Amino acid sequence: MTPLDLFGTAEIDDIRVVNLARLLQSLDADGNPKDRIFIPDVVHAALAVTADEWLDSPFADVATDETFAFDFTDTDQIEFLIDGTIAKLAGVEGVTLRKVEQDEALANLAQTLENVKDVVMKKNVSKSEDTLTEKARIDYSTNYVPATKADGTLTEIEYLDAYDDVIETRTEAQPMVMAWTEADNETGGSDVYVGVSRDDGTTWKRTNLSRYADELFELDGASYPAESFKPSMQVLDITDPVTKEVIETQVMVVWTSSFAKQGRPRYAIDVADDYSYDDPYFTEDIWGVSGSQGSHDYTEDGFPEVGVIPYYAVWSARGSMDVETGEVTWYKPERLTSARRNAMQLALAKAGNGAGWGIIWQEDPEGIRPGSGDGPGAGWSGAIASNGTDIWYSYLGASDFATVDEDFVNNGDPQNDDPELRGRPKALVPWSLPVRVSDNEMVNTENLKVELGEDGLPLTDENGDYIPLVNDNGDTEGTREYAYTLDLIDGFVDVVTGSGETKKVAYVDAVTDSTGAVVGARLLDGDTGGTRPALFLQGYKKPDGSLSAWAIIGYEETKGLGGGHPDDEEAHEPGIPRYKADIGKNIVYHSFDFRTLNATTLVSGGTILNPQAVLHAPSADNPDVEVLVDESGNPASTPVPAWVVDDEGVQILDAWGKPIPATENARRPRFLVQGKEAAIAGKDAGVKGTVMVMVFKMGEEGKGGASDVYIQRWLTSSTDTGNPYAASRRAKDSSGTVVSTNVSSVTPTVWVDKEVPEETDDKDKGLRVTRWTQDPTNTDDYSWEYSNDSGQGQRGYLRGDFLLLAYTWTANFRAADNGNDIYNLYVRRSFDGGANFTVAPEEYGGDGVTWIQRFKNPGDASFDEVTVDIPAGSIDKKTLLWNSGLADSFEPARNITLMTKNEVNIIEPRTTPTAGTIASSPYTEDVNDPAVHWLFWGTGSLYLANSSDEEDHGKVPYDLGYTFSRNYGDDWAYEEKTVPTDSSGNHAGEVTQRTYWLAKGAGGEGEAQAKFSPDGSRAYVVWTDLGLEGDPSVAMDAWFARVMPYAFEQNQAPADPVVEPTP
Repeated sequence: MTPLDLFGTAEIDDIRVVNLARLLQSLDADGNPKDRIFIPDVVHAALAVTADEWLDSPFADVATDETFAFDFTDTDQIEFLIDGTIAKLAGVEGVTLRKVEQDEALANLAQTLENVKDVVMKKNVSKSEDTLTEKARIDYSTNYVPATKADGTLTEIEYLDAYDDVIETRTEAQPMVMAWTEADNETGGSDVYVGVSRDDGTTWKRTNLSRYADELFELDGASYPAESFKPSMQVLDITDPVTKEVIETQVMVVWTSSFAKQGRPRYAIDVADDYSYDDPYFTEDIWGVSGSQGSHDYTEDGFPEVGVIPYYAVWSARGSMDVETGEVTWYKPERLTSARRNAMQLALAKAGNGAGWGIIWQEDPEGIRPGSGDGPGAGWSGAIASNGTDIWYSYLGASDFATVDEDFVNNGDPQNDDPELRGRPKALVPWSLPVRVSDNEMVNTENLKVELGEDGLPLTDENGDYIPLVNDNGDTEGTREYAYTLDLIDGFVDVVTGSGETKKVAYVDAVTDSTGAVVGARLLDGDTGGTRPALFLQGYKKPDGSLSAWAIIGYEETKGLGGGHPDDEEAHEPGIPRYKADIGKNIVYHSFDFRTLNATTLVSGGTILNPQAVLHAPSADNPDVEVLVDESGNPASTPVPAWVVDDEGVQILDAWGKPIPATENARRPRFLVQGKEAAIAGKDAGVKGTVMVMVFKMGEEGKGGASDVYIQRWLTSSTDTGNPYAASRRAKDSSGTVVSTNVSSVTPTVWVDKEVPEETDDKDKGLRVTRWTQDPTNTDDYSWEYSNDSGQGQRGYLRGDFLLLAYTWTANFRAADNGNDIYNLYVRRSFDGGANFTVAPEEYGGDGVTWIQRFKNPGDASFDEVTVDIPAGSIDKKTLLWNSGLADSFEPARNITLMTKNEVNIIEPRTTPTAGTIASSPYTEDVNDPAVHWLFWGTGSLYLANSSDEEDHGKVPYDLGYTFSRNYGDDWAYEEKTVPTDSSGNHAGEVTQRTYWLAKGAGGEGEAQAKFSPDGSRAYVVWTDLGLEGDPSVAMDAWFARVMPYAFEQNQAPADPVVEPTP
């Protein structure tokens, strides 16, 4: 807090600012205000006596300010107070006051505003300056261990504040773990590395987990580099239920790799060999997990420069952390899959109650898809997939995590010839055999590999079971045994495939009429593909007292429509590409107990979460804004559901003659989850709290197009039973329709159509929205009502009734794509679980905010800054009913970054909640402060054409910024900078505010990941610097920073003691 903040001004030479600064500096106990100001009680007392004297003096003819005790516009009054206080304390031991004049006070204030910054300790962790380092991750244990350097010697950790004064010195720390990938310049491969710090990030011990990148591997007679991709890492503390002390700490790292040898996967356990110790963990592979590693030659797809890419397998490595020392024992890496399909987009989850772990990923039978360059990504990321790409899942109970296979011997496994790997223990209990969660693989009578009758349908034995075909070794031939082993199949129907062949395709979940005829079912026709899976494990306690977790799974899935009724011969002609009637993606959802894998939870169609689309068309008055229409295209007052139609407008029917709902293009689901206890805490019985929020983007069909940011909410109460995260628990309106709340939509108010030459590369041809509004009615908006704005990168979290959402947004996405507009970082806040979006209510300490938006003026670099004062309302936390002020306290989306130059956009927003209170800790920062919240983000260009053919290379990172709030987001911290008085800009001599920089340099700093102390006073952040091509001085490394903002009292050194006078 500075004098400028108190008076709400940016003018440093405001007489009120100058006089307040002068008074404070003159009352500094050691007479050196350039250091910092400390005003002890004895000075306060002398000032109070002097103030009374002023009121009795003949000069006190000007009333004091209503807010402040003194009138800071009255220089004579301030002079009187300074002189009188100094005179009273002359000769007092420990106090040396000095009168500071206006010029000196102003100079000291300006210097302080320039110099006082957050204390950011940065460390280069990977220290591999000449090799590409990517995808840094961080987590930490809440347990304290003796502070130890990377070389194993004990140490003391000295914490300094912004003035380099010692806050405190500690001899213990919480162990931290980082993970990243690091390239091998000789082979072109890459390894997964981890770093462990036991001195609060000061030093790091690095370990190569995978250790295969230094050699090529052979596949089909050719040599390939062993590449590692996108590691995920988490730390799980298991605590004593009574003492709350940490009794075990587990570290898990997972990744995918083109190296698919060794690793002893579960499917490879052989009960017939001489090694019987792992026999109890044998599982019959009915899923086709095992097999030979596949590959794809991209020369056939028009990418000869790419050539052949081997498929990726899933890997993991466990680390057992000693709770006394913090030292981590790393286990031998474990492989889960064979790479017969290409595994990508791996996600790791832990159950915070200590129940266990889960992994989820996608497997594409055709390999990685290159992408089409229509979206914001760089391609080759697995964002799009082939038909038949399924979502796979595996779990590991926490009780099985650390058990070592004491009887393991090398047996010639080349992996264990590595001296470093040879000394690592091998886990006895492997991950569960991977299983398919989704139902995207085609299952028909041919690929089932079972005996068929003359009618082409499977024969059955005396028990009614299918009869599998076996090879010469007596093993079954098929990879789809799950379909009949789990008894999924209800029947078969003839379907014309994309190649024009007729197949007898299996269907499941049949619905019959009163006659027993099948009138609906789910086809396993293989015309969809799942991508970008998300996984969360939320712990809970079963009625028998045992610990478990709910698995929460969501992913994108292609719609795969256009086939039509199989009996309709005109629905598809052989050899002609099938008409795609409804392109784009759905969001599919599953939730079940994380260990319950059966016919109900597996190979499931899940629940499509995005709503059915409604009919709409351009309005007659404004072709750029769409309106509801009826089936004849006339304006409608109520929504009319949309159904999939062919290119002539005729409805396409499913295999049982039913119309198919059309849906909008929904992507990037993220689940903001909390436990049921947190959702219902403090509420009356039966009052529903929000237990989960899904934030996602949804828009018109197409890849990479404009989209709005939406949420759906899951509700529960103390009287509800069962799975709180079931899809049926979503909030609904009075008609029973699930509510999808639009959090980013706006209403355009000013359009500008600037003259632009036809040949200009500008899809909008000058058309811009330059002013807009946002009110509570916008939360009901369809994505197409104004379809030129776009929200991306949605993030957030839910804690109690407080919901924080962050996303990047532009009013004109086509213009922004062409460098003619900008994406900024916006936040939305809710204090009733996402039902309403407001400033902080009075019950949260809110007293209103000043909302700011900078509206750009087309044609020049100027902008208009609009401010609106929003008052706080009042809410009853027990019932979530608003006492007063709900409408007035509505807060439009808050622009945090307020950038106006098109050259640089905001990308990759990040926000995660602070940790919970650590009951066993003696430190103040380990007590949770629910009011503290952080935001991190990157700056960069959305597109960069850096090749001769202007190829789109996706988002390119530049720098990293951050801010934080100590009052639930009512106010966000900004760095104050004084603009030189001789500046030619618009703010010469003013103090301007800007967000803080975490990393700003010549390289490409991006993809920040952060963890926080429970009170939010400390942030632990990691990121990677992509370096600068052609400049070896700009390192390509994984970095760590400990950020301790001076605004927190915990991060300020205690003042020097002052000797109070003897009475």
